[in-house]
Amino acid sequence: MRRSGMPLGLAAVWLTLCCGPLATQSKVRPSHNGRFCSTWGDHHFKTFDGDFFQLPFACNYVLTSQCKAGSYESFNIQLQRQETRGVTSIRKVTMLLDGVLVELANASVRVNDKLITIPFGQYGISIQRKVSYISIEAKLGLVVMWNEDDALWVEIDEKFRKQTCGLCGDFNGIQTFDEFVSDGKTRPV
Repeated sequence: MRRSGMPLGLAAVWLTLCCGPLATQSKVRPSHNGRFCSTWGDHHFKTFDGDFFQLPFACNYVLTSQCKAGSYESFNIQLQRQETRGVTSIRKVTMLLDGVLVELANASVRVNDKLITIPFGQYGISIQRKVSYISIEAKLGLVVMWNEDDALWVEIDEKFRKQTCGLCGDFNGIQTFDEFVSDGKTRPV
């Protein structure tokens, strides 16, 4: 797999303030494209459009958000990594799903700041335990799976094409090394 360093433009400014200046990125096969974005292991990420990159920092990240200009933001998913004794894991996942706050951390799940038990179903959100993952399904057209350790993936409905931003990218179907930089100018992340 080929690797190359890439400045992340505006994302680099934000990440520099939070963590550091660069991320590395590498090319993937088209079979990895789709409606899935994921992060796992030692800071690996895959965008909706199929790019892989690493962002080796323990920051609070906007993984994905609906950010089409002039539209209601129906979802915003953020995560925070931690490193303990050299092992990277996801410390916390915070999601705003159609105005409902869902937080995953330390083997607990909170909805609108209230500790809930699984299975849970209210507010257009279903939360279940599936083998080794916690699954959060929102009627708005989104599924999140978390292994309660180091892996998280998001699947979104096709209706969100070209409406996303964050580390999962813009979901425009174009796999490119400049997901966050266009024509030498930074793109919002």
